Amino acid sequence: MPSGITKRTANTQLTVKDQQTIVIGGLMRNYISHQETKIPILGDIPLLGMLFRQTKDTTQKSNLLLVLTPYIIRQQSDLRAIFERKMQERQEFLDRYFVFSEDHDYKPLKDYSRANGLLEDIKATYRALDEKERLETLMRPKEVLGHMPTAPLELPSPLHTSTPGPTNVTVTPPQRTVERVEK
Repeated sequence: MPSGITKRTANTQLTVKDQQTIVIGGLMRNYISHQETKIPILGDIPLLGMLFRQTKDTTQKSNLLLVLTPYIIRQQSDLRAIFERKMQERQEFLDRYFVFSEDHDYKPLKDYSRANGLLEDIKATYRALDEKERLETLMRPKEVLGHMPTAPLELPSPLHTSTPGPTNVTVTPPQRTVERVEK
């Protein structure tokens, strides 16, 4: 590759609507330059030449932003119409910024025959709000049902025996049937 050509690439996959402008950024470059200025002959003298020389390091940062507006071309006539419109926009841009430089409010024309209208934009806004509300409802913490207190259980009455001393009491637990449910 020749030294005067710099190649930088960006790989991005996006899904956009027809004529929706997107900006891809992040191609950054740092350029460091080293300059030395000196007085001829005096700057070349060893040790003393440092008094007649000046070195300067400069760092320049640049960030490349790609602004893309995709157009869906369904027919040959679409391509011709887009080409003519882009050439007209280019000429208007050149006129405003280079010929008539005091007017800087350039806005390209939008092809409304291929874009959504105002009503569709309003509907899309309402759909987005409904979706946001639905997601907020799903993400809202569920109401936790707590334990409702009931009356305490009564303790069984104490055993009364006629003779003092320990008595043997046999207690048999009731029979239980347990069913297992396997998942």
